[in-house]
Amino acid sequence: MTRPISGLDDVFTYHVQELYYVERRHEDVLEQFVADAHNDALRRALEHHRGETRDQRDRLEDVLDLVDTPAEERERPAFDGVLEEHDRFLETVAVDESTPGTAGDPGNDPNADVDLRDLRILTTAIEIEHLETAGYENAVLLARRLDHPRDIRKPLDRSRKEEDGMGTQLKEVANESAVRKLFTRLTG
Repeated sequence: MTRPISGLDDVFTYHVQELYYVERRHEDVLEQFVADAHNDALRRALEHHRGETRDQRDRLEDVLDLVDTPAEERERPAFDGVLEEHDRFLETVAVDESTPGTAGDPGNDPNADVDLRDLRILTTAIEIEHLETAGYENAVLLARRLDHPRDIRKPLDRSRKEEDGMGTQLKEVANESAVRKLFTRLTG
């Protein structure tokens, strides 16, 4: 049974458990994104972040332990919604057999446009990073407000910085030539 929220300490714990849910799910999502991505820069960025995500999950477990709370997950519907929309989009990607290099995707449809799929992986990954960055910003804010010691605040802030850095890295991937090529192909 879920404990009622009666104070700022409970809000902090609730929030950290939501982050824990997101990080645990994000590990699986990143594994799938790495397998599905065709753009090398995108794949490398996602592979790198997979390791960071494991570290972030471990840090959240440590933080929960320090506040005498079990490492339990609390669902985060916003994260689940981003993934649902990602899947819904991929189900509707058009087949373009006339464009060289777009057929042969190992996903659901062997003729699906791999550039569009990569673009969707990229945009979904950016959305997730925004969500995680905001989550860590809120956790750090609450930890400071509660005057939690540095050993609680520091790992949360480190994860926030990693998430922010990953968001920046993904935006740089978006500006690379492969994504620009897609925009040129789509706009003529």
